[in-house]
Amino acid sequence: MTQQNLAILYWKLGMKEKAEEAYQEARNIRQELASLNPQAYGIDYASTLVMGVVSLGKPTGELEEAKAILLKYSEHPKAKRLLEIIDKRLKEH
Repeated sequence: MTQQNLAILYWKLGMKEKAEEAYQEARNIRQELASLNPQAYGIDYASTLVMGVVSLGKPTGELEEAKAILLKYSEHPKAKRLLEIIDKRLKEH
């Protein structure tokens, strides 16, 4: 979570290179954790992907990957919230 928060902070401060580095590190860590234990970390990984698109302007294609993960846990409150964000974002683009 810390790297993800740093990415947002750096982005807001206009430090785009630092934001990208922090995002990539957060994404890589969460992707690895999700590959080892999808039930425990899949939603967190999807959350990082969504944050990248919404907050850092990453390609919207990452939302499709996040959506596929979240649909497996669609009854979980956090997954529901993220799916709503994804659907809204995809309708806008």
